[in-house]
Amino acid sequence: MLCSQFILLVFERSEKMRIQEIFKKYDIRGLFPEEINSRVAFKLGRAFGSFLGKGKKIVVGRDNRKSSALLKNSLVDGLILSGCDVIDIGLSTPDMVDWGTKSLKADERADFEINKFDEIITLLF
Repeated sequence: MLCSQFILLVFERSEKMRIQEIFKKYDIRGLFPEEINSRVAFKLGRAFGSFLGKGKKIVVGRDNRKSSALLKNSLVDGLILSGCDVIDIGLSTPDMVDWGTKSLKADERADFEINKFDEIITLLF
């Protein structure tokens, strides 16, 4: 959980309690847009990229929901700002992101999935 502790550093004190609630055991999950929105996605990208270090290669994918595209773009902006090289494979399944990460010899992956009601966002690192 070192990464989640590091990520919390980029959030303001008033946001930390709310943000801590979206961190689950294996992913980051919350309601859109109340708990996860473009601002949160940008900060997560910036923190995750800073945690990994400059020059790390990250494969990013998303599902077909409109909110996934918005959140993915914000996450990518944060990753790029932190100095990471991002390979956006666009519309994809988690298996495709895994395959892309291995075949492109990337250091990490990030993937957005949303439930059928377009409410619960799952961000997998």
